[in-house]
Amino acid sequence: MPMFMSNFKIAGLIAILALTLSGCTLNFGSKPADDTRTGGLFKSSDFGQTWQQKGLLLRTTGQAQGIFSLDVLSFAVDPTDAKALYFGTLDSGLFYSYDAGESWQLADGTSQMAVASIAIDPAQHCRIYFASKNRIMSSDDCGRAWKQLYADNDQNLLIYNMAIDYYNNKIIYMANSRGDVMKSEDQGVSWRTVIHMANVRFRKVVMSPFDSRILIAISDGNRIFRTIDSGLTWADLKPKMSYFQSMGDFRDLTVSPKDKGLWIAATTNGLYRTVNDGDNWVELKLLTPERNALINSVAISPVDSRKIYYLTDTTFYTTIDGGDNWKSRTLPTPRRGYLLVTDPKIDGIIYLGPKKKV
Repeated sequence: MPMFMSNFKIAGLIAILALTLSGCTLNFGSKPADDTRTGGLFKSSDFGQTWQQKGLLLRTTGQAQGIFSLDVLSFAVDPTDAKALYFGTLDSGLFYSYDAGESWQLADGTSQMAVASIAIDPAQHCRIYFASKNRIMSSDDCGRAWKQLYADNDQNLLIYNMAIDYYNNKIIYMANSRGDVMKSEDQGVSWRTVIHMANVRFRKVVMSPFDSRILIAISDGNRIFRTIDSGLTWADLKPKMSYFQSMGDFRDLTVSPKDKGLWIAATTNGLYRTVNDGDNWVELKLLTPERNALINSVAISPVDSRKIYYLTDTTFYTTIDGGDNWKSRTLPTPRRGYLLVTDPKIDGIIYLGPKKKV
C-alpha cells in the first residue's frame, strides 16, 4: 500500500476521535422522521438484522458534517482493501472512506457530478475509474487528482456500468444507454463496441470471478447476453429462460465469488438462479405477498452462497437456505432501497444505499 495512503488513513482516524462521533452515526430502531438524514449509507454487521447509518464527513475546519441527505447512485468496495469504500451520488460527486464507512471525504473535482458506476483496478488499487453521464474519469493516486479518460460524442448517452478484467487490468468493459457493451484494452484510452443491440439500454455487464473471459450483460428490457471469449462473440440467453411466464424486465445481476457458475438475476417479477454460467436457470421461491414487488438490488454472501439478500422499495429480504425460506425487515429509512453490496470477505457485513422515491 502506498505510504501516503497509509498516512492518510492514520490522519483520518485521528480526525474521527477529535470530532467525536456521537450523534453522527445513527442506529435506527424505526424510520427517522428528518428526511435530511435519511440518505447516505447504511451498514449492517449482522446479516441485515440491524443497521447503522454511516455518513460522517470530515472537514478541514474540524466541523462534523455528513452525507446523510445524499442519494446513492453507485457504490464499490476495494477488492484488495475492504475498508476502502466509494460512494457515488446522484448529483453531489464521489465520496470515499478508508475506515469502512466511519468517515468520508469528497473526491476533489467531483462536486455536483452524477457518479453512475465506480471501478477499482484489482491490481493497482489507487487507480480508480468512475462514469458520469457520457464520460469516464480516472485517477492514479487514490482520488487526489482526476482526468477525463473518455467522452462519448453523444451528449445524451449514459454510461451505466464498468467492469475491469482482474486477469489483465488493461481490459475494461462498459455498458451504456445506446445498446452497447464496449471494451478497452489499454486502460480506457481507446474503445471499441463488442456488442450492439438497437432499442435497448445495457444496464450492467458482470464478469465471472472464476474466468474473466465470461461476462453476462443485461438490459433494462428483458434481454440478456453472455460471452465466454472476452467479448469476441455473444450468445442470447433469453431462449434459455423462455419457459418462465411473466419473467419481467431485468433489474440487477450478481455473481457468487465462492461457487463457480452461480449467478442470480433480479427482474421486475422475481429472482432467477443459474449454477452453470447461464446455460440453465431456475426461479427462486419468494414470499407470496411479495411475488410482484419491484426488486431493485440483489446480493450473495461471499462465504455461503445459500445466503441471498434483496431489496425492494420498502423491504430488505434475506434467506440462509438458497431461497426456500425468506425473512423480511422494514428498511431503516423511508427512502427506497436502491442498492446492496456485501463485504468481499466478511460474512454478514452488508451495505445498503437508499434513494428518494420519484
